[in-house]
Amino acid sequence: AQKLKNSELTRPDDKFLVDEMGHLTLKVFDRKSYDLIRTLKRLLLDRGAHLKQAWKEVFDPRETNLVTEEMFIKGCSIIDLPDEDGKRKIKSPKAAFKRLRPDA
Repeated sequence: AQKLKNSELTRPDDKFLVDEMGHLTLKVFDRKSYDLIRTLKRLLLDRGAHLKQAWKEVFDPRETNLVTEEMFIKGCSIIDLPDEDGKRKIKSPKAAFKRLRPDA
């Protein structure tokens, strides 16, 4: 894949398709998943730990490197992942899990 620079893009709004390194991001292909991941990251970092440590504490406390749907839903309750209330894009922890692991 060729690396693009913002200055090489033709449309003014194209600069939002790539990150500062010129890479395409998930935001381009799946905005809902991108928003979900950003929300999870923000909520985990709000716990005051490093992202990896917060992930382990919330979603993988046994450090199995496998998060089941049940574990994910429990973790979402710990970090208060918002429910759908007419303003938020995340319907439920179960829907969030399905979005992140559609094959599960």
